[in-house]
Amino acid sequence: MGGYIVESETLSEEGGHSGGYLKVRIPQDRFFAFTRKARALSTGSPEEVINGRDVTEEYTDLEVRLKAKRLVRTRLENFMKNAEKTEDLLHISKELAGMQEQIEKIQGRNELFKQSKRTFNGNGSF
Repeated sequence: MGGYIVESETLSEEGGHSGGYLKVRIPQDRFFAFTRKARALSTGSPEEVINGRDVTEEYTDLEVRLKAKRLVRTRLENFMKNAEKTEDLLHISKELAGMQEQIEKIQGRNELFKQSKRTFNGNGSF
């Protein structure tokens, strides 16, 4: 399949019954093959629920925030170039470091969105 297990739990009960929980990430192009195989492994009357989540709005919001943070970073860099007092340099440097951290967090979140577009996140109980 090319995917991997994110989380799993197995439960054993008296009388030989067992069950559990499985969370997987599967490449998007293998989603239907995965569901067919999972269905074939199940016994009894399996229940199947498939739903999705549109993250377009959240992704777009992150892009807008990233653009704004980059503009602020550029302004801070310009202020730093023109600062004459050590006190001002230290203050601007601190602000610049904080802004860079915020930018990196947003970039990381964006990367997660890009990866999630290529994978199916599935949960299953057995």
